[in-house]
Amino acid sequence: MDRHSNFYHINRCFILFAAASISLKGLLQPEYFALLLQDTGLVSSMISKPISGLFSLLIAVFIVGYITTKISLIPVIASIVTYLMVIGLALFQGLNIDCDCYQQSSIESIVYTNITAQFFVILVITVVTTSAVFFEKRQ
Repeated sequence: MDRHSNFYHINRCFILFAAASISLKGLLQPEYFALLLQDTGLVSSMISKPISGLFSLLIAVFIVGYITTKISLIPVIASIVTYLMVIGLALFQGLNIDCDCYQQSSIESIVYTNITAQFFVILVITVVTTSAVFFEKRQ
């Protein structure tokens, strides 16, 4: 018999869906996260796309590992927090410029027009679900 509430399971599913969406976006369009890594100066342009793909693959491995109960939820949450730190660094450096400097369908335009909203949505999801999961564990 499972002693956890339905709210606990919904929160875990919510954080897994958030991580899965980040992973899927990174696997299908690695150039978006690679652009963030490159423009923030974290990695060079030569290795930004492979690092982006490996990061997304690592998130997927953590999700599958959690689902098969081989690992805990901590690596999944840590990978989301790492993703948030990269977006937060881009925001801190002022890369979310709304000056219409980029072409309408360029990668820069797609990435930087929604970066602020994306940061706050993922931040709220992570804080609320993580605190609820860890609060439920303590009881």
